[in-house]
Amino acid sequence: MVTGTHTQSLLGTFRCAAGGNREDCRRSRRVRHRGVLFQGRIVRHRTCTERRRIRYLPAARPHGGRAGGAVEPFSVRLINTGLAQQFIIHMKTALCAGVLCASPYILYQLFRFVSPALYDNERRYVVRMVGGGYAMFSLGVLVSDFLIFPLTFRFLGTYQVNGDVDNLITFDSYISTLVMMCLAMGVIFEISILSWLFAKLGFLSADFMRKYRKHAIVIILVVAAIITPTSNVFTLSLVALPMWVLYEMSIWIVKNSKMNEDTVAT
Repeated sequence: MVTGTHTQSLLGTFRCAAGGNREDCRRSRRVRHRGVLFQGRIVRHRTCTERRRIRYLPAARPHGGRAGGAVEPFSVRLINTGLAQQFIIHMKTALCAGVLCASPYILYQLFRFVSPALYDNERRYVVRMVGGGYAMFSLGVLVSDFLIFPLTFRFLGTYQVNGDVDNLITFDSYISTLVMMCLAMGVIFEISILSWLFAKLGFLSADFMRKYRKHAIVIILVVAAIITPTSNVFTLSLVALPMWVLYEMSIWIVKNSKMNEDTVAT
């Protein structure tokens, strides 16, 4: 935009160049100087305004998070690489779910088959062990399905070594990981039942478990890190804490079973 100041400056410059008097040259220099100062003020004002805008911009959000600490939803597309793969996976999943749901009836029929050969006290032990084992296994499967696997899948499904490498996760890999983690957590939740059984067989004692408690905690942390390969301490704690509680519960169960045996013996 050409203003009146710029026009006066240009006219004074032309007159001075054409041999005008000294006053025209001085006026031209004064007008140019004022224009430079005015433009400098505009530039400085714009610079300060931009600085204020940058300063009051909202802080950059952390990767994978929303403002306010909420977690952004994520989406992972599953693909199928085989013609009959989805049908086979459907049948396998239905078979596993059917066996899990029908296992109480299957165990009941097995118990009826072997119970005539057992003593009364052995029947009570079998009922406690099978009933408690099934309840703990189901609890471990539920914890894995609703808590541990979603966190693990979020980490593994969105993890990228390089941004140019896309994750293409097959449906078979998804179901296999889900079933493996559910079975692993179900077996882990059998710690207290197995400890009680080993104590009854004389292979385990409460003093032994207390003595090697620190070693057990290290093993628990390693197993939890393998099950949930994330860098998040909260996710690791969600897996390690139930296992540690089960270990402490196992010590109490083994101690009480030993005290009951001593009471019966006396």
